[in-house]
Amino acid sequence: MKTSPYRNKILKKANKYYRIYNQKESSHDINHFFRVEKIAKRIAKQENADYEIVEAASLLFDIARVIEDKDKDKDHAQEGAKIAKEILTEINFPKNKIDAVCYAIQVHRRSANINPKTIEAKILQDSDYLDA
Repeated sequence: MKTSPYRNKILKKANKYYRIYNQKESSHDINHFFRVEKIAKRIAKQENADYEIVEAASLLFDIARVIEDKDKDKDHAQEGAKIAKEILTEINFPKNKIDAVCYAIQVHRRSANINPKTIEAKILQDSDYLDA
């Protein structure tokens, strides 16, 4: 599977969140991110979507689920977009793509009944649903 030069940087910065997932018994563990990433990249290739946006969004989309688990008033999609923006800025991810990654994360929850407007956001939403 092809990877961008940002993948390992994202994984390193997000590791503190991933470690929490590994401590929980759930289908939404660290492997959920990797399964969604694999599905999303396959679709992205077929749809000629932006590979870096899809990869970054796939690795970060559920990063704030632990926050929502602790505080039901928090929406993990919205909180996750904020965390993703911080991480992507810190690793010098292309500035012109950060908002697209955050948008995909914000609208990834199929249960929120949001119809994504970009191909990358649609891919993330579908990939997460397929692995749910």
